[in-house]
Parts: sequence; C-alpha cells; structure tokens
Amino acid sequence: MLIIQGTTPVKNANAFIFGMLVPVCVILSPAFPFLIKESAIFLWMVMFPIYVFRIKNLQGVLLLLLTALFLNIQSFGFPIDYPQKLMYSLISIFTMSYVFLANCRLDFESVKKISLGLGYGSFCLNIITIVCMYLITLGIVDILYLAEIFKFPDNIGLFRFSLGNAIEVPFLTTICTILSVRYLKSQWVILLFVAVNFMAVFIAQSRGVMLISVLHIISIYPKQSFLFKSGVPIIIFVAFFYYFDEVSIVLDSTIARFSGVDLGSTDSRMHYFKVVFDNINAQTLILGEGLLSSQRLLFDITGQLKSIESALVELIYEFGFFVSGLLLLPLITRMNHIGLIKNIPIYFYIILGQIFLLLNITPMFGLIFGLLMLLLESYRINNKFKTKSILIV
Repeated sequence: MLIIQGTTPVKNANAFIFGMLVPVCVILSPAFPFLIKESAIFLWMVMFPIYVFRIKNLQGVLLLLLTALFLNIQSFGFPIDYPQKLMYSLISIFTMSYVFLANCRLDFESVKKISLGLGYGSFCLNIITIVCMYLITLGIVDILYLAEIFKFPDNIGLFRFSLGNAIEVPFLTTICTILSVRYLKSQWVILLFVAVNFMAVFIAQSRGVMLISVLHIISIYPKQSFLFKSGVPIIIFVAFFYYFDEVSIVLDSTIARFSGVDLGSTDSRMHYFKVVFDNINAQTLILGEGLLSSQRLLFDITGQLKSIESALVELIYEFGFFVSGLLLLPLITRMNHIGLIKNIPIYFYIILGQIFLLLNITPMFGLIFGLLMLLLESYRINNKFKTKSILIV
C-alpha cells in the first residue's frame, strides 16, 4: 500500500462501499423513508467532505472561520419563511470553502477505492435510469409515479428523462465516472462505464454534460486498447438501432436542443441575468447584497423564489467581487500549482464552466467540489510520477 506522508489509510472495503453509497444516496434518496432520507442527505452534504478532506494548517482554519463569520453576517435579515433554503445555502458555500482550503486526508489506495466505488455506484444508477426509461416505453412503469418520487416534470413524457434534475443527476454520474476511469485497469469495465454513462447523459439531454462526456472520451481514446476504441462506438450504435423506437423519443429533441430550435432553459436564464444585471451597482459589486439576495430579487419580479441558475453570478451579486474572489482563490491556486494547461485536461474546465455558469448554488456544492478536488489530486499524483520518471531517465 502506497502511503503518502500526512495521510490516513482506510480499509479498502470500507472506502469502496463509502464511495459507492455517495451517488446512490444522492440520486435515490427521494425514494428512501424519511429518516433514511435525512441520513442520506447528511452523508453527501457533510460527511463526504469531512471523511475525505481535512485542513492541516492554522491559516486554513482561520480562513474557514472567516468564511463562517462572513456567511453569518450575509445571512442576517433573510426571511425566516425559508429556513431550509437558508440552511442548504450556508452548508453548500461553507463546504465548498472547506474542500478548497483542505487537503486529502486519505492515502493513495483509499482514494483509489473511493473513486472506484463512486464509479460502480454511478454505473448502477445509469443502468437503473436506462432500464426505467425502457420499462416506461413498454408501459410497465408509470412515469407519473417516478415523477412524484423524484420531483421531475410529469407533463413532458420522456423528454429529458432522469431520476431527478436532468442536469445535476447526469452531471454527478459523469464526474464519478471520469474519476473512476483514472484508476480502472480493466478495458472491459472502462468500456462499460463510459458507454453506459454516455447513454444516460444522452437520455437526459443536458448539452453541457454531453460535451463533457464527449471530451472525456476523446481525451482517453488514444490511451486505450483496440477493445475500447472499437467497443464504445459498437455498443452505442447497437443500442441505438436495437432500441430505435425508444431512442427516437429523445433523438429529435436532442437535435433540436443542439441546433438552437429548443433553447431549453436559456431564455429564462437570460431573462434572470438581465434582471440581476439591471440591479447591480458599485456597492453590490464591492460588498454584495447578502446571502440569497438574488433569489429574493427574482421573487419580487416573478412571485417565486427562483435561482438565477449561475453560481458565479449568484456569488458576485450576493457577496461582491472581493469575497467571491477570496472564496475561489484557493481553487485557482491549487490548479495553478498542478499546471493550468499542461496537466489539467480541457474537460475539467468545461466542468467548472457547467458549475459556475449553468448551475445555481445547490446543496450538492460540497460534494461536487469534493469530487473535483479528488480529480485534481489524481492529476497532481500523475504529474508527480511523470516528473520522477523523467528524473530517473
């Protein structure tokens, strides 16, 4: 077992099971009984970042305390009608800051097993998604029943089908798949993980996640064996023709989304952008308007507590440029230390773009950024080994 100084070894089986439970608890938690559901939410909102990361220096602790103090100040005066939204936003931003300031507490083998567990958990969920869609087309499963459990729109049929949010769910499984592929050795397993994940992403029709999946496949394609290079297109094409009736349900709308005929949520997002930008002034850019102020602004306009669907704009409007920059500076510093262009692939930047430009601040922020920090850690270790190899040569 490779043990890196300052890290903690964990039993491989425990790490694997823990990793597998994370995506399962995130996506399937709406179907759990109440007490188990709450425990599952706690697992992926709080337990995963704490289990994998820790702050090792006084400077990081002080910065985290400063973040907590500022969040408390910025949340002052928020209407008590929405305590859950307030709590989720506080936890999301706090855990994001925590993983940015922290280092991985686990040894290499434990990180590897967690990553593999994440991949296997996501693979199972992707299979469940594909099977559910197939059973719905056969009339065996009622889509209204699933919509009631997983809270997705029940009036659009199989358009953008997913067990939950059609962006967040495939986004999470894609990140888990990408992370696990870095540690998988079996070409057959890599082939299955990548192909099945792409099918689930295709069904959900999230353009940003499709782009991430395609770029990831392109990035690993030259490094794989003939089995992978021929297997991925074969599996996708066979599935396409064998399940043509089912695939055709989403194919037309997918083409429409990419061609611009169907802009998805772009129109509403641009409208929300305009509302926020029209209300920005110098004081807002410097100090911000306070936690969830962007949602309160949209509530005044629309009558509903909506999100602007852009985490970066939310951060700037609510906290100002200075504090937003301080929150994101540890991430930028870590990426720069690893190698912004040389050692970090392009799909990682598309992932960041998806988070900051196309997603709002969600309860999954701590988990998503925890996974991205593990991904950055894998790039760092890979670069470290490359450097040692060069020196030995």
